[in-house]
Order: sequence, then C-alpha cells, then structure tokens
Amino acid sequence: MPATTPSLLKRILLSKTTSALEPTDPPVSAVPTASLREAIEALRRHKIGSVLVIGPTGELAGIFTERDLLLKVALSEYSITDTPVQEVMTNNPITMSRSASVARAIHELALGGYRHLPLLTDNDKSKISIISTKDIIDHVHKHISSKITGNDPITLDEKNEVDAFFAQDINVLSPSKPVVFHEATTLRVALEGLQKAKTGCVLATDSNGKLSGIFTGRDYVMKVALEDLPLEETKLSDVMTPKPQTALMSTGIAYAFQMFSDGGFRHIPVMGDDESLEGVLSVKNFFSFLSELIIKELS
Repeated sequence: MPATTPSLLKRILLSKTTSALEPTDPPVSAVPTASLREAIEALRRHKIGSVLVIGPTGELAGIFTERDLLLKVALSEYSITDTPVQEVMTNNPITMSRSASVARAIHELALGGYRHLPLLTDNDKSKISIISTKDIIDHVHKHISSKITGNDPITLDEKNEVDAFFAQDINVLSPSKPVVFHEATTLRVALEGLQKAKTGCVLATDSNGKLSGIFTGRDYVMKVALEDLPLEETKLSDVMTPKPQTALMSTGIAYAFQMFSDGGFRHIPVMGDDESLEGVLSVKNFFSFLSELIIKELS
C-alpha cells in the first residue's frame, strides 16, 4: 500500500518553523530617540510596514508600524521632526521563537490582529528578526502553486478542515463592510473615516458610484506622511491607488492567496456580479478564519 502523503496542514503549517519563512535578519530598526521622520523615511525607503525599535543594550523596546502612523500620528499634533518614535510606537510587542511552528505564528498574528511578529533566537535573545503576514502568505501560496503544477506531493485532505479551507470560495471569510467615500472627498475626511473605523483602507468611488480607487496605509506612507499636503484641499483621488484589483464572492481562496502574494496586497475589494461593492477582503480575514480552523483541527 503506497504511503500517504502529508496534508497541507501537517506539511507546511505544523512541521515547518518560522525560520522556514526566511525572516528578515537583521530587521530594519531604529533607536527609541530617533525622530518620527527618520522612522517614516525607513518605512518608505525599504517599502515595509514596520520598524523595530531597539534599546541601548540591544533589547527589543517596541515596534512602529503603518497602523501606529495612521491611528496615532495622522491628524495629530505630533511633529514628525521633533517627536521621538518611542512616544508613538507599540511598546513591548509580542514575540515568538524562531523554532515555533508556522501554525502557531498564524494563531498569534490572528489573536492580536498583528501584521508583523518579531522573532527571538532561543539561545540568543538579542538576535532579533521579524516575519510578516506577507511572509506566511507567500509560504502557503508557494506550496499551493507547487501542488497545482505537480511539483509537490501535498494532498488536500477533504476531511481536514484546514486543507478543505483552501478549496472554498472567499465568501466563507465574510469580507468586511467597506468604508467608502467619493473620490473628491478631502483627505482629512477620509483619514477621519479610516481612524473611526480602525481599518487599514478606505475605498473611493466615482460620480457613477463605481469603484475608482483604494487608499491604504502604504499610500499614506509613500504619498502623504512626509509631504506638506493641505488635508482640507487634497482630494482622495490625489493620493489613492487607482483601479485596484478586485475579487468576486465566488473567487476561490487559493486564487485570492495568489492575488495577495503576487500583488503584495493586504486588502482586496470584493464586487458583486453587478459591479456593486460587497466588501473588503483583508489578510486579517484569512488569518482569523485559518487560526480558528487550526485550533479546531488540533483539539
């Protein structure tokens, strides 16, 4: 009788450690007294979503993320030149060992709603690296793609809910209700709406009510944070990403993983058959759902 090939859950989520995700080592970092401007410049220069804040003895003091920038700094009175990053960073972030499983990392990211997870080396706590949700998405997508092309002996066990997850449509993930503004809305109003909803993006529509763009934390970093833009005069259309890629409720989860991986997206607008906006699919939707399935499967 031929040997049973391992399921997706066992092969790439349980048996693989976070080291297999090729953590960024050394990570982009700043000292606590670095200015907000320096931290934002690092985000922009490296096109990343977080900067680790390292204390004088090499300890991890905090993490400064796009989310911190959007929710704490945007629309505030903070001077990005004079304010040290330690005033707005997330203090004492959750960490994980490089020897922990990918499945555990997914659970931790989902539990805290994080997109970045600092990793510590077991025998040297001062050796710090970092992984992101994008690293895990790329890891999973690589193995799904290998299966499709016949290069990897991974089976999808229909009795295993985690494996079956990848064969379903994204409607099971219950995409979030979108925050929507007309593209002529001022940047201030759009940022106020984003902060009120505590979301990572807002969608823009044209005069016909059709989707015309998306504005995300990455757009804020790359186009707004270091610019002296008048918030009451700058339009959403001036800083949004136009014509974003979209999905349908019937889009398969495996294909959506490919969209997130290939495009580097964290949010994908979900459309109805009549081109109406149905919701926004986020990386958080994936990780929350997948984490629950992993726990259920292992219990």
